[in-house]
Amino acid sequence: YEAYLALGDQAMRREARSEAVGYYNQAGSMAVAEQTGLLRRREAIARLFPNLRALPQTEAQTGPEITAPVAIDVEIATPTALPVVSTQAETDPTPMPVPPTVIAVAPVCPDDHIALTAPTVNAQVRGSVAVVGSVKLEELWYYKLEWAAAGSSDFAYFGGAERTVENNVLGRLDTTALPDGDYLIRVTVVDQTGNYPPPCEVAVTVAN
Repeated sequence: YEAYLALGDQAMRREARSEAVGYYNQAGSMAVAEQTGLLRRREAIARLFPNLRALPQTEAQTGPEITAPVAIDVEIATPTALPVVSTQAETDPTPMPVPPTVIAVAPVCPDDHIALTAPTVNAQVRGSVAVVGSVKLEELWYYKLEWAAAGSSDFAYFGGAERTVENNVLGRLDTTALPDGDYLIRVTVVDQTGNYPPPCEVAVTVAN
C-alpha cells in the first residue's frame, strides 16, 4: 500500500497524471482502514486536475494482497563437540596383592646321623605323606617314625626299619585319619646298645 502511494507521488511530481491515477487505484485495492492517505491524494488530484476521471470512492476492490517480503532471522547454532568418553578407568587400578613366596626349607637335624628333605618345614600335607631323608649309623639297630599333635609330647609310631637309608623314602604317614591341624613328624635312630642321639623333627600342617 505505502509503495503504491509513493510511486503515485513520484508520478505526480513528474506530472504523469495518468500514471499517478493508476498507482493510486492499485493502492485503493488495499485494506479500507489504510486509505486515509489515499483519500487525501484523491482530493488533491481532483482540485489540481478537475477534468480527470475521479478516483472511485467505493469500497476497495478485491485483489491480490501485496505484502513486502518478511526477513526470517535464522540462527545457526555452533556445533558443540561431544565429550570423549574414555573406555579405561579414570583412576589407577588397585594392584592385586601378591601372595608371599613360600620357600621350602628342610629341617635342620641336631645330629648328622639323620637328615630330612621332605616334608619341608611348615609344609601343608594331605593324604599319604612320604617322609624322605637319610639315616646312617655304624651300629644301627633301627630307626622309627612318629607323629604328635603340635604342643603334645605324646608321639605315636607310624613306621621304621632296621637298615640304613640314603636320601630315600623312610616311610609314609597316612593323614586321612588325622584331624586337620598342626603336627610334628619325628625320626629317631637307635644303635645296638639301645642308645640314640637327639631325634630330628619337622613341623607340618595337615589339610585334608
